[in-house]
Amino acid sequence: QVDAYVQELSELNKTSLTKTLTLEDISVREFVEDIYDQTLSLAQTKQINVAFDKKDIKKEIIGHWDRSLLNRAFMNIVSNAVEHTPSGSHLLLTARLEEDEFTFICLDSGPGFSLESLAKATQLFYQEDKSRQSRNHSGLGLTIANDIVRLHHGSLSLSNDDNTGGAKVTIILPL
Repeated sequence: QVDAYVQELSELNKTSLTKTLTLEDISVREFVEDIYDQTLSLAQTKQINVAFDKKDIKKEIIGHWDRSLLNRAFMNIVSNAVEHTPSGSHLLLTARLEEDEFTFICLDSGPGFSLESLAKATQLFYQEDKSRQSRNHSGLGLTIANDIVRLHHGSLSLSNDDNTGGAKVTIILPL
């Protein structure tokens, strides 16, 4: 477990806010379809149904992003969602474009975030309360995702869905 912490600290250092981004023009549609494909692979292990709402994402829409870092951020979020979604349940991914912003929402079917987690989950080494706790976590996934999104001048927010109570992570990125 110590080795895992050291490895994740090393990765966190690589993605700190002082890291130089490798920005490139990326097709937003291709990027989100790749995230969807990776999510399907992860969800398949628990027979989780993944719905992906990506209407209005045209092929010609381009984001000026670091593909590798953003992929890691999105997959940290999706991995958490898959872990906390009960087997045989569902996961909803939503991608939207509004003016010069891209919004991605990941909504799981798990127990949602505690009030404490909503306030602290993106803090370094924070581990959630018993409702979403796991021995396999170091408390770095959301921290790394948040740092990467901030590097892109975006925002990451946590909430619980009003209808289902599941955890909801929203990423907003400028194009």
